[in-house]
Amino acid sequence: MATALLQLSPGFTEQIWGGWAGPFITWALSRITGILPFSTIELLFAAWFTWRAITTGRGLAQARSGRRSWRHAWLAFALVLGQDLGVGLGVFYLAWGLNYARPDLE
Repeated sequence: MATALLQLSPGFTEQIWGGWAGPFITWALSRITGILPFSTIELLFAAWFTWRAITTGRGLAQARSGRRSWRHAWLAFALVLGQDLGVGLGVFYLAWGLNYARPDLE
């Protein structure tokens, strides 16, 4: 919704993103990850996937042993996956989403 509103005023978006937010985010991310000779997103994704595989395995083990219903285990998995995707989308929009609402290059 915020992106759609910002697309209505590309000049304002350019002031925010081009003026201070974009350069600051770029500077901060380059300072945090610039010391590594590889892209860190793959490492973060692998860590997230491993963590979620472990927690999903625990939930399924609880369902198999009868300490948790299968329905509850799958609903918990879906809820956590939706939460993770929502957080990821929010971070994307905060970090790079404004760039899509900027005026055209021409």
